Amino acid sequence: MTVLKKARFIEEFPPKKLTEAIPSQLNELAAQFPQHLFSSDKAEIIAWNQDLAAELQADQKQIEALLLGTSPAKDSFAYNYSGHQFGNWAGQLGDGRALVIGELEDTQGCRQELQLKGGGLTPFSRRGDGFAVLRSSVREYLASEAMHQLGIPTTRALSLGLTGDPVLRDRFYDGNAAYETGAIICRTAPSLLRFGNFEHLAAQNDAEGLEKLLRYSIKTFFPHLEQEGQSTNGLVVAFVGEVLEKTAKLMAQWQSIGFTHGVMNTDNMSILGLTIDYGPYGFMEHFDISYTPNTTDLPGRRYSYGRQPQVAAWNLHRLASALLPLSDEESLLAVLKTYETEYNRAWSKILGEKFGLKPDHQQFSNLVESFFKLLADHRVDMNYAFRELSQAMRDQDPHHFLAALESYGSPSLDADAKTWLSSYKDALGEDSELGSRMCRSNPRFVLKNHVLHRVVEDLDKKDYSSLQEVEKIIRQPYNDWPDHGELYQPAPAWAQSRDIQMNSCSS
Repeated sequence: MTVLKKARFIEEFPPKKLTEAIPSQLNELAAQFPQHLFSSDKAEIIAWNQDLAAELQADQKQIEALLLGTSPAKDSFAYNYSGHQFGNWAGQLGDGRALVIGELEDTQGCRQELQLKGGGLTPFSRRGDGFAVLRSSVREYLASEAMHQLGIPTTRALSLGLTGDPVLRDRFYDGNAAYETGAIICRTAPSLLRFGNFEHLAAQNDAEGLEKLLRYSIKTFFPHLEQEGQSTNGLVVAFVGEVLEKTAKLMAQWQSIGFTHGVMNTDNMSILGLTIDYGPYGFMEHFDISYTPNTTDLPGRRYSYGRQPQVAAWNLHRLASALLPLSDEESLLAVLKTYETEYNRAWSKILGEKFGLKPDHQQFSNLVESFFKLLADHRVDMNYAFRELSQAMRDQDPHHFLAALESYGSPSLDADAKTWLSSYKDALGEDSELGSRMCRSNPRFVLKNHVLHRVVEDLDKKDYSSLQEVEKIIRQPYNDWPDHGELYQPAPAWAQSRDIQMNSCSS
């Protein structure tokens, strides 16, 4: 029996009750309103995450109507928060098309929020319609599960559905609006609390509300931070330190696979260190630290691949600033200064696993620096290069790595790779298991933009085969998958166009 429970958050923070989903400026952190309902005759689930469903003990038939938005959830609500967007204060934002419908308890006894995305208007939709299109919804459905299987903290998607209603979108904000297939997904996480929830209360000078949210967050998600007789200032410092550590580790994990979020606004930052809000993200295919998948991020490239760790630090400063009424500047600055150390520690650990070398090896820094220079100079696919190196070491065939890079057709790359490989082999000791360990740290399969593009195109033609194929492969990204080379090889020339490699915030 699937038992959907009332979300803990609104037990502690009663939502503002509204009679309709009209634009509203609210002090409260949540709002309840009549839910938009789709037609049960037209809506259908087209993808169901069996692994996640088993963990949540969720029966599809019992909750399908709730997940499709064809039946109202008794205690649904939308979060309210504020935040900084592209470095500027944007004021109140809130969930413009997301609705928490309750919580399920997983097999570990942990409660997970269920949130519909694309369910219609909320009081925070601003100029939007609250709906979502299939193009962006399938991207989130696949990417969130792919990240989970790679071991990167993230929300997950339980279901992907079609609403049966077309949705008008101007994909690149160029005046060429067109109707697209309407979709709805159900995403899950222990909580979808963001930096922006704290910023919202701080903007109202609500110190009492800030302390209540702080204590709720610690009690519910970080109980190990609680100590008897601890001052509020001590709690703030411990909380910011915990969020900082999780965020620093997450950034190192993103960088290690070329994941570029595209919209790292403070309202898209999770206090739990999760990857949330998959919009115009991309997995970097040609190594370029200035890579951004978001057309809205041009030309400044604030959220480019190379800037993500620094942007996360900036966002953590905004979280700390929001909590300043409960603490003091000196204490907060002291903990914020630990970010670089935490990030570098996490980054070095990951690189050590990817290269099969201990970070304290005397040649480690030189080999890492020269490897990334090789990738940048020749615009090589980072994930492809790491995996080919791993397989070469596993199969004890170093030439395999060089042969793989020959596909780029660059004599200078071949020469640079040969020089680097010689130095790398000299640094390695005798270890027959080295390559196998490296293959467990360097995935064979990372979602590529043209693969996602093909899935969307096929779905528009009611062909679900590529969705099912990709969904199967992302669950075992470290397998060799010898029969799926076209999903692994560097992107072909036809896949370099903007409409494949980039997206906008229009979704």
